Amino acid sequence: MGLAVYVVCHVAASPLGYVTSPTSYHCAIDIVPDDTRISTLTIGGQPSNGNLVYRPNYSGDAECHAQIKTLVPTPDGRTDNQFIINLIQAAASYNNNLPYSFPTNINGAMAPGTCSSNSVVSGVINAAGGTPPPLPVSTPGYGNPIPLSVH
Repeated sequence: MGLAVYVVCHVAASPLGYVTSPTSYHCAIDIVPDDTRISTLTIGGQPSNGNLVYRPNYSGDAECHAQIKTLVPTPDGRTDNQFIINLIQAAASYNNNLPYSFPTNINGAMAPGTCSSNSVVSGVINAAGGTPPPLPVSTPGYGNPIPLSVH
């Protein structure tokens, strides 16, 4: 069975994402099977009580809300299925223990070491052995991946 992995993005907490210039986007990982009888899986993060938490299949992360969809290449030497398993394991290894942060200025920049929902996306892809793809929109926190180590 073939699978594809995408980073999907939409305006962050609309209308709040429009406050920054350029507009800030929220992203998630979307795992799409070739077999349409099987549901997609999303991997993303959300704020909860001041913490950044892993939220699988969060309704707002569904592909139907995506304004941007960017392919994440399967790492060399792995099958699509191995990469998917590694992504799921990496996401499940996160302890939901980092503080959730917002951009620190009007251009959407975030301070080093701070994390947002986009940090979950880049951190999970890194931990699974992949490379977070460049995205064509402003994604605060994407450059600050959550630290994960998967064995």
